[in-house]
Order: sequence, then C-alpha cells, then structure tokens
Amino acid sequence: ALADHFCEAFTASIGRAPVRCHPDTVNLLRGHDWPANLRELEEQLRAAILMTNNPVLYPTDFPDLAAPSENVRPSAGIPVSVDQIPPVSPASDRFCRPDGTMVSLSEIERDLINYALVKNSGSMAATARALGIGRSTLYRKMELYALAPGISPKAA
Repeated sequence: ALADHFCEAFTASIGRAPVRCHPDTVNLLRGHDWPANLRELEEQLRAAILMTNNPVLYPTDFPDLAAPSENVRPSAGIPVSVDQIPPVSPASDRFCRPDGTMVSLSEIERDLINYALVKNSGSMAATARALGIGRSTLYRKMELYALAPGISPKAA
C-alpha cells in the first residue's frame, strides 16, 4: 500500500499514467531490509518508474535490490535475470536512437530536467521536488545543460 502511494504520487508529479507494483514486486519490497527506511523505498520506486515505460513494476525493475530470496517466488513467465528479458527492438526503446546506438546518460538527464521544467511551468521548487533533488543541484544541472525554465533545448 505504501509503495502504491509513492508510485501514484510520483507519476502524478511527472505527468505519467499511474504505475502499480506486480505482486512479486510487492513481495520483493516487503522482503528487503530498508536500512534507510521510507526515503530509500521512495527513491527505489522513483528510479524504477523513470527507467520503465511499463504500467507495472516488476522485480527486474529494481536492480539495486538483492536477487530474489527464497521467500520471494516469482510468478511463472516473469523474468528474474537479465538473460531472461526478451530483446527490445531499438526503434521502440526510449534509450536507443533509431540507428541502435545508446542515448547517453547526460542526454537522458537533460531531457528529463527539461521535461520537468516545462511540466512545472518553470517553477524551480516544484521541478526540484519532482526530480527529488535540491534547487542548487537543479540550477547547477541547468547551467551544465544550458537549460532555461520552460524552453526546450531543441528549440533553442
């Protein structure tokens, strides 16, 4: 229930359709120790949501968590390792260009920051909150990527 709350709040803040956790994911999250408590859970969910286009989060969306333990039994057909994930055609993968080359992490970060700026009407506080970073970090990254509030880098 807490994971669903975090998923709902974060997807709403970035303007995405709601994302829910698969039952196997709920089991994985419940079985984790969470030494940093709620903040760590929230950050894991944010990262998983940002890295997938799926409306459902699966255990494979949490690479930082330990491999499924004995008490977490994945359902049949749900991939539990990278080797079991079916290949994705480059054209449908948002992290690949049409020619099959990977989009750099800095390009993804720049595009996400720009999207959040536009989505939050240029509000630095709201954008920083939506991205889970401090305003000073947001300003630094905007300077690095030559971004201005509400202006697309492609239009500039």
